[in-house]
Amino acid sequence: MITLQQNVVDPIEMTKLLSNITTTLTNSPAKKLRTSSTMDQPSRANQFSWEEMEGRYVPVIY
Repeated sequence: MITLQQNVVDPIEMTKLLSNITTTLTNSPAKKLRTSSTMDQPSRANQFSWEEMEGRYVPVIY
């Protein structure tokens, strides 16, 4: 019998990780190279929620 082990991810830890990623992206030097005004809104890059897909919660960035 083969049992597949599911990885259980702590949503709080994932939220912290995702927040760090989006903060790093909005504060990176590459931001200065962008010309699109929609990409220069750091508040939008930090907005995300969790959605359930096939029994897993995944972060969805707006």
